[in-house]
This record gives sequence, structure tokens and C-alpha cells, in this order.
Amino acid sequence: MVVIADSLDQLSAQELRELLTGLMTKVAQQDQQIAKLDQTISSDAKELVYRQTKIDQLTHEMAVLKRHQFGRSREQLESTQVASRFEPFLLPKWRDSPEFRAFVASFG
Repeated sequence: MVVIADSLDQLSAQELRELLTGLMTKVAQQDQQIAKLDQTISSDAKELVYRQTKIDQLTHEMAVLKRHQFGRSREQLESTQVASRFEPFLLPKWRDSPEFRAFVASFG
């Protein structure tokens, strides 16, 4: 039943009651639909949080396992590796001189 606002004055009391009852029923149905959708959204949000937490946990576990498998052996240098990379170089000892004193004074 489509009602135009101007025609409300022409409706009888019984017709107004029927219109009101119909509208109240429609509002109640829409409230139920909204409640169901709210439950669905809440459930979906909880599921998303759970899944993201699980993804974060598994990502962390993978990083730990990769580090355990690959990282430690690459992080440790053997003495032969260090010896082959760096050639020792001896620095001359500082002698007391005006240049040495000026150098030390520049830091103070």
C-alpha cells in the first residue's frame, strides 16, 4: 500500500491503524535483519583477528626456523675467514710533538 503524505488526512481511523501496523511490522523485520547482520559482522571480525594472529605467529615461526637453519652458520666467521680477509697492520706509536699536542687539544 503506497501512501502519499497529502492523502493521510483522507484515510479513516481503521486504514491508519492498518498502515501503522504494516509499517511497524516492516520496521521489526528490518531490525531483525540488522541484528543478524551485526552478528555476522561480529563473527567475521573475530575470525579475521584469529586468522591475522595465526598468520603473524606462523610468519614469526618461519623467521625463527630460517634463522636457525641459515642465519647462524652465516653469522659466524671462522678464524681462517678472518685471516684471509684482513691483513694485519701495525700503527706507529705516537711521539710527543707539537703536532700530537695540537691534535689532542682539538678534541678538548
